[in-house]
Amino acid sequence: MNTISIRIRLIVLTALGGLLCGLVGLAGYSGLSDARSNSDLLEDSAAAVRASMNADMKHDNTRAEIMRAALAASTNDVAQMAEVQNAVTGNVKALMDSLDTAVAKAPTPASRAAMQAALPVAQRYRDAALAAAASIQKNPQGASQVLTEFDKAFHELEAALEKTGDAMEQAAGQVAQATHDASDRSLRWMMGTAVVGVVALLLLSAVVIRSIVHPLHGLSESVRQLNRDDGDLSRRLSTDSVVEFSNVARQFNAFLDKVVGIVGNVQASAHDISTASAEIAAGNQELSKRTEETASNLQQAASSVEQITATVHQSAEAA
Repeated sequence: MNTISIRIRLIVLTALGGLLCGLVGLAGYSGLSDARSNSDLLEDSAAAVRASMNADMKHDNTRAEIMRAALAASTNDVAQMAEVQNAVTGNVKALMDSLDTAVAKAPTPASRAAMQAALPVAQRYRDAALAAAASIQKNPQGASQVLTEFDKAFHELEAALEKTGDAMEQAAGQVAQATHDASDRSLRWMMGTAVVGVVALLLLSAVVIRSIVHPLHGLSESVRQLNRDDGDLSRRLSTDSVVEFSNVARQFNAFLDKVVGIVGNVQASAHDISTASAEIAAGNQELSKRTEETASNLQQAASSVEQITATVHQSAEAA
């Protein structure tokens, strides 16, 4: 661990923070994609339900138009019968278009199968309706058989549309439940990823901070101990630490080595100076002793000269 520098540790910590943000963003994007897909399913489901309801409405409208055609035939209202013919044609076309839309937009395989099963029944109903309208317009008295076939086709399609309505209702409920489940799942995934990532980041941050602060505290304590020991230059800082602090400790120890060398040189010079001073003092003491002896000899010589001078004077006076 100590071989990893503080710089690398901080880079790793920053990278992990970025990875956490990326994971949360990925979870959010995945949830957004699911929500968009479920939204499309909901739209298709709503479109299929509307188309199914419209088909059921056109199915009823077509029957009402056939009944109106029969009533017009009983009164021999040619204009109304022609109008009914056009209305029936428009209704059955809208009916088939609505069923095709419902098949295309059906959100589940079961609902799509139910709609596809209703298509042949609707086609028979369409043919029966067109035949009934044409028969009523051409031969009102002989249209009873055609009306019987139409009524049979009407009830068959009514039963088929009831099945498709149930299938559509069930499909819409399934889509709504799937959307709700996907939303909950996406939210749980995002929250779980965020919580786990934050906890992991906090734990790693604590480890990295401790790995930085602890060696720094140890370095500070070593310097304080060095200062407390009255400048004991024999102590050295520990280099078993983080790369940066280890380099600082080695540089400081190298500085102490230089200081120890300088102090040693100063001590050697002081010893030499002390020795020289002692020798000079001894020489001065010997010189002083010799000077005193010389002065004493000079004093004795002066006394002898004085005595000789006195003797010479005495001798001269005696002569």
